Amino acid sequence: MDYSEKVRSYAKSTYVSKNTADTVLYTMAGVVQAFFFRYTFLAMSLFFSAWQLVIRRSLANWRLLSFMMVGVLVAVALLSSTPLYSNALNDLGLAHALREKPIELLDVHIYARNYQIDPEDYNGRREFIDRQASQNIGALVRQEERYIKSQTFYAAWADRPIPPGSARPKGYFQVFTNLEKHITLLEGRYPDPLPSGLSQEELADPGLEIEAMIGSEAAETFGVGVGDRLLFTHPWSGALQPITIKLTGIIDPIDPKEEFWFLNTEIFTGPRDEGKVAPLFIPEQTLFEGVARIAPLATATYHWFYYVDPTKINTQNAESIKNAINRMDRQITAELPYSSQLTITHVVISAYEYKLLYTQIPLFLLVVQIVGIVLYYLVTIANM
Repeated sequence: MDYSEKVRSYAKSTYVSKNTADTVLYTMAGVVQAFFFRYTFLAMSLFFSAWQLVIRRSLANWRLLSFMMVGVLVAVALLSSTPLYSNALNDLGLAHALREKPIELLDVHIYARNYQIDPEDYNGRREFIDRQASQNIGALVRQEERYIKSQTFYAAWADRPIPPGSARPKGYFQVFTNLEKHITLLEGRYPDPLPSGLSQEELADPGLEIEAMIGSEAAETFGVGVGDRLLFTHPWSGALQPITIKLTGIIDPIDPKEEFWFLNTEIFTGPRDEGKVAPLFIPEQTLFEGVARIAPLATATYHWFYYVDPTKINTQNAESIKNAINRMDRQITAELPYSSQLTITHVVISAYEYKLLYTQIPLFLLVVQIVGIVLYYLVTIANM
């Protein structure tokens, strides 16, 4: 066999093998396609048969099925509304717990005791306190006020003898921010602040006077009025020069029970069990530029009042507010010795969270009942 015949024989055998493979493939594709269409048709027939059965049985029991579907919808609606109802109930309970307490006890009162009266030191502490309050409870605060109360001085009249012994009268200075908005000026005028930058010679001048106001009850107790003068002497500084105070006004609080006074009933009268006490009201500049320099050993207690809005406390933020108050207390106590923070807001929140566990038990039982009803309806429908 020559070369050309070999080529023709190889080509012929290859062509036959190729035709045989194609025939097998086409046959298998036809079988798969027939199988697919057959079982698809069977599945569709079963599906439509099931739907026909459902429709026939639903039409035969349409009244019962309608009531059961309504029951399922009502049960599901109750179940889905349970979290909303729970949150609303919790918020109302917390609001009631806060509303029962005096607002002054919910407000935050920070004070630092017995610090030397120094303007730079006071401003530094004030910035620190304000920064802590802004970072921790700033969202709750609706009003801020400051109050400074000096230590007690020996008091005397400029034109009368001084009673000896325990009958010797006493007095102290007070500074309030926004005082004019909360008092009634019965007589006289508001005091002018002492000029700043006075020299030591000017401060030592016996004729130097600082201006102050006094409450009407204290003025009656001391027997003084507008234009009279009192002398305050530091009790243990050894200073020979007393502080001369000229009374320029007689005042009373507009509302002694107002939140502004923070439940302090002795602001205008002084402690009633200590004899004659003269609480005097002076401007802040007078305290730092006059009292602090004339009596450099004098001390004072600084107060910061942060009036909170309880309506901004809810169950979503109560835990974070409680933690913020506790955190601020720790930070202030660590930074400022002899300081304290007074409020019961975090205590009320903790007590409510403890009681909340017991109030959730009836709601949990209600949810269990609703789930049982839904399961009953589903089982009943499945067995129809």
